[in-house]
Amino acid sequence: KLVTEESANVVVTIVLEKAGTKSIQAPVRSIRIDNLSENFNLEFGPDQSADLMFEGTNEALEQLTYDKVLAVLDLSSYTEAGTYQVPVKVLEYPKECEYVGEALVEIILTAKE
Repeated sequence: KLVTEESANVVVTIVLEKAGTKSIQAPVRSIRIDNLSENFNLEFGPDQSADLMFEGTNEALEQLTYDKVLAVLDLSSYTEAGTYQVPVKVLEYPKECEYVGEALVEIILTAKE
């Protein structure tokens, strides 16, 4: 309801912060490995890092560092020796950001002797 009937205009100011993107290099050896079968040895392919892409406000992205991120490789569905491209799951990151990447890490599974 308007305060006075004579004033039919309402002024609203909205401040939008422009979203940006930031890529973080995650060393593959620092990514947590879940569900590796005890029957396999794990090696990584030639790329020694994975690019994790995030979106957020410029302020939030400036504060984003890898130590605020939990990246995981879930190997539960890899039941045979071989070379695989495994998607990186990012389970934790600052709430002001959003993980938007689809990073893959090459792994090599070999049977233990």
